[in-house]
Amino acid sequence: MLKECIRLINDEAFCVLATSSSDRPHTSLMSYAADSEGREIFLVMHRNTKKYKKMEVNPHVSLLVDSRTSDRTEGTGKIKALTISGTFREFMEEARREYARKLLLERHPSLSSFINDQESEIVSIRIDSFQLVSGFRDIYYCKIEQP
Repeated sequence: MLKECIRLINDEAFCVLATSSSDRPHTSLMSYAADSEGREIFLVMHRNTKKYKKMEVNPHVSLLVDSRTSDRTEGTGKIKALTISGTFREFMEEARREYARKLLLERHPSLSSFINDQESEIVSIRIDSFQLVSGFRDIYYCKIEQP
């Protein structure tokens, strides 16, 4: 099932990012890219946004990736929803940042000007666990061991 989680991440283009600080949740629709091992998700955002500021205060986040657009003809019983629990990392070494930038641009070429904006920051979400729900009853949970 871990392969199914990684496949879903690679097949879909958007996720919902959930952040929280002071017991106040906030969600944002985001474009993303992932590393090939299923250990990191890369996002780009402006530093002065609510989501960025909340992650600076509380680095624990949740991402939701689902198959509702690609599986819509299958009916709601076939839709997969993947909840990714992870930890925000603000700064990456330059080589890792360039790797993330390349992945984001390959996957979302329309983000080029946004990624190159002086106010934008590429961030990493280190994946801690996956919870995959397929249909209404099939639930799979996997903790991700980081090197």
